[in-house]
Amino acid sequence: MKLILENWNKFLNEEKKGAYSFDYDETLIKYKPDPEDPQFSVLYDKPHEENIAKLRELAAAGETVYIVTSRSKRTGEKKPWDTAPEPEELVADLNLPVKSIHYTNGDLKAETLLSLGVIEHWDDDEEEIAAAQEAGIKANLVPGDVELREAMLSMWAYCLHEGGVEVAPKMKKYLDNHPYMEPDGLQEKWSEKYKKSIDCNNPKGFSQKAHCAGRKKRNEQLELDERCQKGYKTHPTRKTKKMYGKTYRNCIKAEEGKDPKTGTGKKPKGSGRRLYTDEDPSDTVSVKFRTVQDVKDTLSKKSFKSKSHKRQSQIINLIHQRVRAAYQNAKDPKTKARLKKVLDHAEKRKEASKEKTKRLQKKKD
Repeated sequence: MKLILENWNKFLNEEKKGAYSFDYDETLIKYKPDPEDPQFSVLYDKPHEENIAKLRELAAAGETVYIVTSRSKRTGEKKPWDTAPEPEELVADLNLPVKSIHYTNGDLKAETLLSLGVIEHWDDDEEEIAAAQEAGIKANLVPGDVELREAMLSMWAYCLHEGGVEVAPKMKKYLDNHPYMEPDGLQEKWSEKYKKSIDCNNPKGFSQKAHCAGRKKRNEQLELDERCQKGYKTHPTRKTKKMYGKTYRNCIKAEEGKDPKTGTGKKPKGSGRRLYTDEDPSDTVSVKFRTVQDVKDTLSKKSFKSKSHKRQSQIINLIHQRVRAAYQNAKDPKTKARLKKVLDHAEKRKEASKEKTKRLQKKKD
């Protein structure tokens, strides 16, 4: 009975004391600028000794300590651009007295902190600090290099996006106007002389690597076309053909299947022209469909709403076709599940557009 009472009192004291928590990136570990690309790339530097000492001090005093990070728990192989140790690796390597590690997958940590009974938290993110304080939790801002933190988040957002991983809502802002998002339009401020000086056999940093990826793509197409004799080009969809048991380049006359003049509304079979978007460049609407919200945002734009119903229907059909193709080709279960939601929404908008077409037709009749 005495042992039971002692354990019960110990439990009550622990509940009364509460727990403490630390963020991970730029709180328990530090980064440094990538010398090859300091604006948009960072490298792991070292453990944050001051905060780790604080963590050990709390644990030595009998306090419960957690690591709460906005990261997502890694499921596949570690990516080459992620040079930092995983939270579990750091805990094991330094033998940190941490009770458990919690991932919020990009969501604000306040709700998780409350569920863990945290009374004090350390973080380098001002938004996290404000949310924790609003929830009644004492929060300490870890001072750091603002530009370095922005570079770290920008790199993570871009690399996750390119890897087909859904980027957390609060990190999506780092994808807007990101110079690596479209390799063909990279670094508009770069001079032609500088671009030509880049050695794509040994590119430096993310900027040059992304530029070289775009250059390689263009060069591959150029080499493909140059394999045909003068006056001929590679067929846009059937690039090779078999004759007499051997594979040959499928060359066609350059004028065959040539795109019609702008505005004719015609699109020859095998044309590389994008459906509904290039007939009249001034009538083009920028389309996004990674998430349901992307589709909603696209269809809420002034550039979309100002179009005729016929044109709006074309754009909705385009979104539906692209989402359906992406869904059918997706292999990652999470990506496929995300695209299924987008496809369902696109189908609803398509059906609604059809119904409106019928109503308008009845009015004409």
